[in-house]
Amino acid sequence: MAESNSQDKITTDGDTILVIGPDEARLCVQSCLLEAASKVFKAMFGPHFKEGQRSDLNGSKKEIPLPEDDAGAMTIICAVIHYRNDIVPERLSSSEVLQIVVVADKYDCKVAIKYATRHWLDHRKVVSLKEQMELMTAAYLLGHAQAFSEITYAMMMGHVGSYLPFAQDQIDFGVPWEIFCR
Repeated sequence: MAESNSQDKITTDGDTILVIGPDEARLCVQSCLLEAASKVFKAMFGPHFKEGQRSDLNGSKKEIPLPEDDAGAMTIICAVIHYRNDIVPERLSSSEVLQIVVVADKYDCKVAIKYATRHWLDHRKVVSLKEQMELMTAAYLLGHAQAFSEITYAMMMGHVGSYLPFAQDQIDFGVPWEIFCR
């Protein structure tokens, strides 16, 4: 997924800089919007975490390191949360959708991105079983029952043979193995 190079890609008047991934992409955000969308961010920005300490007196923005996260996924999540629909992609690959959902799950902000993800879960343009599995996993993690039902139905109708060779990656994301054995 493409990474953010621009510090002001989401907002120019933010109070926080997220420093994301091993390449340390910098993303300027409003902490109050992230707090409203995520209990994890609310706790992270609270007084009991080092990250939550407010900007110093000279007005510099606080920096929050997120070294293990995907910068592209976090940029899209923050764009949705900041109402920046002008920079939210209409189309994403199935692997990009899954990466966004995994990051949203980590930060407990799946509800905040729910409506954006419904559009991305459209399985009708996906042809490979691997892509269907990625969308199925994303739908499962989001609790999108309708999308999950549609995707698994398409998988059943379009694949002959066992799903188990494809299942290991999805099981790592929390999809129960029983789903692949039915």
